[in-house]
Amino acid sequence: MKQKIFLVLVITIIILCFTACGDEGPDPVAFDPTPTATPVPKEVAEREELDKDAKELGKIFVEGQTVKTWTVDDTACVKYEDIFSIDGIERSQKASAWDTDYDGLYIKLSDLEDDFNLGKLSDTENGRDYYCISASKWSPARNLKIPVIYYYGLKDEDNYYSSNYIAIEDLEEQLSYIADYGFNTMWFEDLRYVVDTEDSLIIAFDEADADIYSEVFPIASRYNIKFTVFTASALIGTEDKLTETEIEEMSDSGLVSFQIRPENDIVLGQHSESTQKSEIQNSILAITRITKKIPIAIAFPGGTATDTTEKIAASYVKFGVVGASSSGKAYDTSKSSMGIKGIPASRYTDIDEFSTAISESYIEEQSYSYY
Repeated sequence: MKQKIFLVLVITIIILCFTACGDEGPDPVAFDPTPTATPVPKEVAEREELDKDAKELGKIFVEGQTVKTWTVDDTACVKYEDIFSIDGIERSQKASAWDTDYDGLYIKLSDLEDDFNLGKLSDTENGRDYYCISASKWSPARNLKIPVIYYYGLKDEDNYYSSNYIAIEDLEEQLSYIADYGFNTMWFEDLRYVVDTEDSLIIAFDEADADIYSEVFPIASRYNIKFTVFTASALIGTEDKLTETEIEEMSDSGLVSFQIRPENDIVLGQHSESTQKSEIQNSILAITRITKKIPIAIAFPGGTATDTTEKIAASYVKFGVVGASSSGKAYDTSKSSMGIKGIPASRYTDIDEFSTAISESYIEEQSYSYY
């Protein structure tokens, strides 16, 4: 019986084997030695096609940086990646379908101001355009108070007996104090972003004297302190004044902001409205050409500005400084931005008085005399 069962199993296995061998199965796939090309993604292909057709047009300046311009379909554009590589650039909430222009690779120059909240200054004589965030339409947050420490200059043999000027060693002591106590130094431009000015202050120099570069800049660099210099453009490069090269170097350092005085350093209110306008316009353009950044603040010579002068200035800049006052008040952003008075730091201001002036400058009616 066992032998019969074994025999049946053997026969069954043999039959199954023959059946399997008779099934030829699917045809084998032929080997193709030619490598298959990887498909080019659609967006890459579009970019390559646009780049091939785009023609270099020229250049503009955005936040002080050079950006190439291009023509795409006879339209002036900049590359998306060039704009977004610049610190501080961000798209406006008002922007519509900017990122669909030319597949999101190029941005029309005509859209640059609105889409990125940039102010623009056109230098028609040289065929150049400058764009800056700080020159766009904005106002600082209200009810902020920030001290503006105002220096008229460094003491030397020509102004030795003037109380307005400070010795370099006293200036260093004050800047060291600011750094040691952790104060945040800022520019007028920075007021666009801040919502809290506690422990913050603005340091400003009334004129662009040559010793700003030789004496002040090295000290400020050592303590990493930002400061502002008001500059009459017609005096640049004249005796005892900063040169264009020095201004450009300090501006590029990220520590110094150059703002304006009237072109010829005149008391604006003593002249016609047309003269006032040209004095402001010419100084703005001259400083912009050097720094590639558009000024937004003016210091009024003589420490005074008429209502007409303030109105004219407000159509070109956002802030106006009328010198320093012994009242010791911080600039209140809820009040006029055209009549800012700085806190004076004179040759007779010792470090204790300097500290007091800063800490109590927020008190509305506080008054100090350092003379």
